Amino acid sequence: MLTVKDYYRDTVVQKRMLEYCGAETGKPADITSVYLVGFGPAFLHREGNYESAPPEWGFNWFIDEGLDLFRSTWDSEDLVAVFDVEYVNHDDPALVYRQPEYGYGRLQPFLEVAREFFTEYDLKPLILMTGQGYHFSFRVSKQSEAYEKLAQIGSINWTLAAKYDVQEPELPLAEGEAYDGLGRLFEWMAGELIERVGNQCELPLTIGDGVPGPSYRGREQINLDLSMFADPLYMRDVRVPFSSHQKHRVYVHKVGDYIRRTIPPQYTLPVGEKSLGELLDLRRRPEAVQKYARKIENTIIPEMDTGVNKMLKDYSNSTVATAHDEFDRGYQDPHYDWHKTYDRVSPNGLPHCLAESIRRPNPRLLEPTHIQTFVRWFSERGWHPKDVAGLIRSKFERDYNWSEDWYHYDAATRADVWVRFFYTLIQTGRDHYTDMNCISFQERGICTKPFCGFNVGERP
Repeated sequence: MLTVKDYYRDTVVQKRMLEYCGAETGKPADITSVYLVGFGPAFLHREGNYESAPPEWGFNWFIDEGLDLFRSTWDSEDLVAVFDVEYVNHDDPALVYRQPEYGYGRLQPFLEVAREFFTEYDLKPLILMTGQGYHFSFRVSKQSEAYEKLAQIGSINWTLAAKYDVQEPELPLAEGEAYDGLGRLFEWMAGELIERVGNQCELPLTIGDGVPGPSYRGREQINLDLSMFADPLYMRDVRVPFSSHQKHRVYVHKVGDYIRRTIPPQYTLPVGEKSLGELLDLRRRPEAVQKYARKIENTIIPEMDTGVNKMLKDYSNSTVATAHDEFDRGYQDPHYDWHKTYDRVSPNGLPHCLAESIRRPNPRLLEPTHIQTFVRWFSERGWHPKDVAGLIRSKFERDYNWSEDWYHYDAATRADVWVRFFYTLIQTGRDHYTDMNCISFQERGICTKPFCGFNVGERP
């Protein structure tokens, strides 16, 4: 079997990877992705196991090292849109490697409904099979009406605007607003897809990977991952088609040494017209993947301005847009008043599971499960969601030994966007609170002190 380095020597494979990075000519010098990222076992000696680099020399460096290749979502010519859906198992992360036909089989109803949904809006995204799910990729020209409309519905904090202002190359404020607008559009789209899939999917479909209830295979779900929009545009990147996928050889603590030793590198593949069985058989055979690269016409991310305009029209008339407007109208206390406002929220008057997030916000407030609990509890008690986000932000911006580098990420944006996700689910009637009770918390493994004297499901 070819090594990853040997596999990458194939010029057609390289061309397919370059096309997705914006270089339709197949030359690294023509890449429109602002930066590239390499990740994998060859970088185990580096903090984070990855490195970013300018495209003109980063491309050759990363493939020569036999690394997984990622491109930035930040692009010099277009707004790149990638909708990410994945199978998640909180108790058995290795299951999707041992039995990929099971994990992807649970995703199949969603894939079929998503294709139908996109067709209705004249969208034909490039669909990629990743390590445990799919990416639906398309782009919006920065010269288009759709881009302008996305910027109009987007809104960013002044803290993030200041960070965009100092980026090199230049990152205009309008581009940051369009990126946020795209996140809002995807939030609407995720809700529509959840409703359309309904009972066709055996597992819960969630926005974010908040811990679900148990099943006989563990706490598993289908995650519609919108997390990229909680971070600045310049901090996010996505896998490139025909790149290797070696996460299981790096995160051994999650999947176990047996998976590291027995599962070969996998490859990120365009779905095309192939069946699920064909793709699963193909992606672990590098020689066959090289042949597949020759059969694919190209991996250029398709431009879908017209379809995005159609989606924006339906978004603007939706309850999701109404919830977003309500969120944006809220007020958040400035940092110099926190000692009089958010700091006065006492953990002593809260159920133990919420109190722990106040006392020990790291890592709890980085986890969607606990953010959703905050949004539900405080919204029920009259808090505006902007204030819930302010409370969370006030913890992010204090020294709790955060793993996040808040100088590059943005605490205010992270808090706002995650709170907005869960607030919108409430306002649109898609959050039924069915798992907001002590018994469910115990079953989900998120109860921190059984019989603490509070009822987390109590309605005021």
